[in-house]
Amino acid sequence: MIHRLIKRHKAQSGREYVVFDNGVLATEFIANHVDFEREEESQVTENIEKFLSSLPQGLLVRFSSFTDFSCDGLSFSTSRDQSISDIGYSLQGLKITVEKQLPGSKKVFKKAIKHLFRDSFIDGYIEEFDSQIGENFFSSLDLDVKPSTIEPIFQHMVIKSESTGLQIDNSFCSVIKLHKLGNYPVGLEDITTLRESLPDPHLIVTTVRKIDEQEVQILLKGKSKREESGQDVTSHRKYLASQEAIEEVELTGKSLFKIETTIILNSRHLEIVLEESFQIKNKLQSLGEFGVETVGAYPSFISSLVGGKPTYQNIEIIDRVPAFLPLAARGVDLAKLSPSKGSFLFHRLNGSIDYCDPFDKDYDNYSGYIVGKSGRGKSVFINTMLQCLHNDPKTKIILVDVKGSHTNTVEKLGGRVHKINTKNKTSMSPFQFLNSNRSPEMIEILSDFLEKMLLEDGEKSLSRAEQSRLEKALDEYISKNPKSPSLKDFALKVKDIPRVDNLYRYVDGIYSQIFSYNPSVEDPRLEYFDFTNIVTAQKGGIGPAIMSAIMAHFNYKLMSKETDEKLIFIADETPFFVESCFSSFNLLMKNVRKLHGSVLLVAQNLSDLVLEGDTSLINQPTFRVFFAPDNKSKEFAANSRLKEESLRTLESLEFEKGKYSQFLISDKFGERVGNLYLSREEYYRATTESFDRSQIEKVKESLNLKSDNEALELLANVQRGEHEVMA
Repeated sequence: MIHRLIKRHKAQSGREYVVFDNGVLATEFIANHVDFEREEESQVTENIEKFLSSLPQGLLVRFSSFTDFSCDGLSFSTSRDQSISDIGYSLQGLKITVEKQLPGSKKVFKKAIKHLFRDSFIDGYIEEFDSQIGENFFSSLDLDVKPSTIEPIFQHMVIKSESTGLQIDNSFCSVIKLHKLGNYPVGLEDITTLRESLPDPHLIVTTVRKIDEQEVQILLKGKSKREESGQDVTSHRKYLASQEAIEEVELTGKSLFKIETTIILNSRHLEIVLEESFQIKNKLQSLGEFGVETVGAYPSFISSLVGGKPTYQNIEIIDRVPAFLPLAARGVDLAKLSPSKGSFLFHRLNGSIDYCDPFDKDYDNYSGYIVGKSGRGKSVFINTMLQCLHNDPKTKIILVDVKGSHTNTVEKLGGRVHKINTKNKTSMSPFQFLNSNRSPEMIEILSDFLEKMLLEDGEKSLSRAEQSRLEKALDEYISKNPKSPSLKDFALKVKDIPRVDNLYRYVDGIYSQIFSYNPSVEDPRLEYFDFTNIVTAQKGGIGPAIMSAIMAHFNYKLMSKETDEKLIFIADETPFFVESCFSSFNLLMKNVRKLHGSVLLVAQNLSDLVLEGDTSLINQPTFRVFFAPDNKSKEFAANSRLKEESLRTLESLEFEKGKYSQFLISDKFGERVGNLYLSREEYYRATTESFDRSQIEKVKESLNLKSDNEALELLANVQRGEHEVMA
């Protein structure tokens, strides 16, 4: 029989307490799960042990963790809210109740029930219980724990016992109970990983109560005697374990606890829930001996409810208890998420939602890098991130690429595409910045820009003497107070410019149009510079000059941006530019750190971002995304600064072209694996595959459609409802 709630009382602390008709007094809290990948397992385990050690005698703490699949709409205001809702996600939550048996026998207590509503004698017990819990009861767990209200939802439901489970209204439940802990130690990672194989929805409930010292001695000695009489190997091993436990308790003073773990599965179909139950039982063998409840399903179910009395209690030393508390999950609880408009939502391995925000307020700086071999999903990831970033009207983006992978995405977002060649103007002339800024910082930026035009093939920088002459020439030019500063005006008015002949090809030569400035051109929020048509980009010459001009352009934007404006510079597949413009990238990194901008570097190998052992470009970023490791394992391990466990994880990341892609993200919050799930429409918007692009064109042509958007909607609707991971 389900215990009935008979009294509610709000204590002086503001916490609410309830009394059940079986004499149990309880109060409830909601809390967040520990994100297992964001936190160190050893620290989490230590926190749990501190909490268990501090538990007062006589209290039972119940941890109830649920997981369900949801397609509910999201209201974060990100560009992926609707897509994530369409795909679906794992919804998880954690409730903690603290319970205490009121004094007196059940018979005496039941006689007193009728007086509870008009007499206040029970209120004294509640206030005493309230002071015992106190404000810092959960502080050692390092969780966000908040008081909640107990709602006994099962009191008004029809529950029927089945031969192998329960029927609750129109659904079927299977109850799986932990009968005995295994002989081998398990950790938080074991139960967290195994939990991901449980079908949704499911509920895990673990109760824990500290045993007082007198009861400890009686239990251990009695258990030791019973197991000593056994003749088989298993009994002998249990006897030895009991002796070790007695010795450890006596020598170290470690506490013993009674724990009970219940797993409840739910489905509309009895056959499905039964099949899943026995599959799960087999998977859980590494943790201990679990049993699918049959005749005992109802009392086992009752014992999992708030106020329920445990039916299968295991007695264990404190060291073995933390792994069985369902406090950890490889993901973030939805209530703990607070993404900005420009955040990139993605799925974790347990199906929950997480996000990446280059401008996260908790980052030390806003720069990062993305590395991984071609075909692993980087381009789709970046195109999706572009859509996410562009969703924030305060964000401005400059994107540089040598493969033309992002043209379609940029055009759909209303950005400007610059096809870099000798004929098209870039509408950038860094000298124009002198009209509003003639600071030493601007001289440094212009000097770096000019240096790239003066270099010979194979050179990485001017000599110190030549750099000094160049800076002096710029000072001289600024002192003349030019009315319309330009590269040509600088070359004509200043005589002592080092290697001035190399500069003339950009003043009067074939490249003279590239740095022509058009002040009437509107400044868009998204600009894409595509170097595909610059043949010499791979040889030197014009490529580095334009790249440094773009970075000078971005630096100027940084120096003149509004306080709440977010500027990000994305360089995709540009190992050549890293080599030829290393000083420009370093200058950019320095300025974005100081002026709160962002640089995102993308490469196939992490080693592509390292020049002659200089790792400064990969040491500064706060967030890092990996799709695959480099071939040079030792060098990659050192430069990536990933944990050994994460390096092994990175080797095992899975992907299937056009189907799904996994990546590992590392930042100050930890190292965790993400799944790139996209809706069909998102995929067609982000894909760089020629076959997918041809599909869009065929649909447009055959149906005489005017826009890509119409074709995308049709293609998406053809396979709508298929929740795939796209890469």
